[in-house]
Order: sequence, then C-alpha cells, then structure tokens
Amino acid sequence: MRWFPALALVSILACHRGEPIVDGAPLSHWEHEAKQVSLFTFWNSDKDERRHVAFRKLTDAGEPAVPTLMRLLGRNNLSVSGDALNAMCALGPKASSAVPGLVTMLASDDPERRRTAASALGCIGPAASPAIPALAASLHSTDRKLVRVAARTLARIGGDAHESLVAALENSPSDVRESALMGVAHAGMDTVRALEFARKGFADRSPAVRARGVEMLISQRSMASGEHVDLLLEAMRDSSVVVRRAADGVYTYFAQREWAPRLLATVLKRGDAGSRTDAAWRLSLMLDDPVDRSRLSPEDFERVHNALAAARHDSVQAVRIYVVRGLAAAGRLPKAMLILRLRQEIPNAPTDLQVRGAAVLWNLTHRVDDVRNAYLAGLRSDDRWLRMEALREIMNMRSAAKPLASAVEKLRDDPDRDVRERAARTLVSIRGTPQSTEKKQSN
Repeated sequence: MRWFPALALVSILACHRGEPIVDGAPLSHWEHEAKQVSLFTFWNSDKDERRHVAFRKLTDAGEPAVPTLMRLLGRNNLSVSGDALNAMCALGPKASSAVPGLVTMLASDDPERRRTAASALGCIGPAASPAIPALAASLHSTDRKLVRVAARTLARIGGDAHESLVAALENSPSDVRESALMGVAHAGMDTVRALEFARKGFADRSPAVRARGVEMLISQRSMASGEHVDLLLEAMRDSSVVVRRAADGVYTYFAQREWAPRLLATVLKRGDAGSRTDAAWRLSLMLDDPVDRSRLSPEDFERVHNALAAARHDSVQAVRIYVVRGLAAAGRLPKAMLILRLRQEIPNAPTDLQVRGAAVLWNLTHRVDDVRNAYLAGLRSDDRWLRMEALREIMNMRSAAKPLASAVEKLRDDPDRDVRERAARTLVSIRGTPQSTEKKQSN
C-alpha cells in the first residue's frame, strides 16, 4: 500500500523526538543506513548506495552529526569507518567536538583505529590543537605508518604543533625522523615552512632522512625560489648515493614542469657535470621545438638564452655541443661562430654526440662533408638506437644524402628488424622512389 512508507516514517519520527532531522529523517535513521554493507562486491545489492546516501545526509547535518560519525568511525568494518572518516574530513573544523573522542581513540590497541584517529584530527586542522600532546607521543610509535600520519596532522594543525615536529626530528631514532618527514611532505604546508623542514631533514646525519628532506621539495608548486634550487644542487653532490638518487628524482620531476626554464638555467650554471649536461640537453630541446619555445615568456627566453651563452666554454664536451644546438635554434649569435665550434667539437666527440652535433651542423651549413663522417660512425655503431638515430637524421637530408646511400644500403641486412625497416625508408627518402624488392627482408 502506498501509505505504508509514510506511516513508517511517522513512526520513526515519533520514536526519536528531539533528534536533529535531516531530509525528513532523524540522525539515528541515517546512522542505521550508514551501516549497510554489501557482503559480496559482485552481488547486486542496494546496501552500498544506501550507505553512501546516508553519509551524504550526515555530512549535510554538520556539527550535530559528529557523535554519530564518531560511533561509525569506531566500527570494525572498513567500508563504514572509511566513509565516516571522509565525512569527518568534509566537516573539517566543524567536527572539533570530536577531538576528545579522537584523542581517546589514539590510545586504542588497534593500529588501524589509531591511524584513523590521527587522520581525522588532521582534517579538523588547527581546531584540533588540544590533541597535540597525544599526537606528539604518537611520533615515537613503532608503527611507522602512524608516525607519518601523526606528523602530517601536526603539520596541518600548525602553531605549537610544529615545535613537536622539530623536537621529533632532533631527538628521535632515524626511522622516526624519516617517517615524520614523509608525513610533513604531504601536509600541504606553506612554502616557507616546508622549506624549513626540508633543510632540517637535509642537514640530518642519516642519508635516508636527508633523502626525505630533498623529496619534500616535490610538495612545493614551483622551484622559483633560489633556496629550493640551492638545496637541490647541494643534494646532487651529497656523499650518499641514496641522497643523490633522491635529488635526481626531484630534479627530473621539476625539469618536466612549466617552471623548468628557471631551474634548468640555474642547474646549467651551477650543477655538477651530469646535471649540467642534462640541463643543456633539455634547454636546447626547449628552444629547438617551436611549440615549447612558444610557451616561454620573454623573461624565460632571455634566462634560457643567457644560460646557454654562458655555458659555451663549459668543461664538459656534451654540454658545449648541446649548448650550440640551443643557441642555433635561438638565432641570435652569428652562424659562423656556431659552425666553427661544431666543426671543432664533432670529430673528437663520442659517436652519439657526433650524430647529434652533425644534425645541428647540417641545419646550419647543408654541406654533406660536414656530417658525412659523423653519420657513418653512427651507422656503424653497435648501439641499435644510435643506428636508428643516424638513419633518422640522414632521412631528413633527403636527396642531399645520396653520398651516404651505400652505407645505408648495408643496413638493409641489419640483424635488427627496426633498423632494417628504417634503412629501407631512408633509401626511399634519399632516392625519391620505392626500392625494388631484390633484397628480401628476413623476419
């Protein structure tokens, strides 16, 4: 009968007078609905949807729903407790009345409940400051996951909570210091404060902690700050391979971002040999690619060009060759000067640099004699990728590459299938007509 649901709702309301009403039903009704869980994920059940609706209603209820959410947070079912944590986080500071209960939960024997309580306190933010002593005590737990969550929460609370973090980073075992920094890195701190913790971590005696300090830089939205770059460059020269690897990871992460020109220009000036080579390569590609170049602001273009120009006499040959490629693309310096530099550098360079330098030189002179030896060396290389690269550059020369055709012809019998196929396409580009099938390519 159609009147039955309405009658049932009236009965529910009559039994729960005085409770806050959300969308026509008391909180106890939504608490009951929030406990609905499908036993099997493949079973076509509406329980999970009922639970999701219930938590949306509890979130809509705001602060009055906090006691209900606390009870649900303590459920042994991860679906229910997880949704309760999400709802608590959605309330944020409005859930401050839950702080005493969450502090009690931090002392639970259940590791998962302790982590859940610490996470919920982090969502409440500065209003959870009464929990600072309990969270500070959690930093010394043997549960490293709890240490990370507690550190993240203290960072989000701020104020006096930061002093607890500093104390932990100074007086705790190395594994605690490492976990604490990992938590702080995900706290979304402001740039100034995050840099303080990054520097504190990098000053640590433990390589693992120093690595975490460097990795904290990834949590920042840009590397425009000179202090950020200084720390990264310092980490690239660290005595520990663990720290250097972490620094390389951070460098690679930022080198691919929109603010990369500033970072790369600084690294090209002050980095070690490896990082300078990488920075020169990336900056030259940036100027050589029309799309990437169009994205540079006038200020960044000047910054990149000046950094490349200053690195023309770098002690590393790879840097010098990549620099010329970037400067040639920029088109500001006299061609004759760049051509002379490449003619001097290419003959004594490793084969890969010969091929890349020859590609730049060809674009400047269009003289086969300038690139013949470099490309022949590339075609003879034991490295299949270098043979492929040489073929690609020869293909770009089209009919002008006829003096190299016989060398390319030999690669039609190359052991590598991809090389054979590219050699055939290169010959078509050189000669302008498809080749006969007199030589069958083996599979």
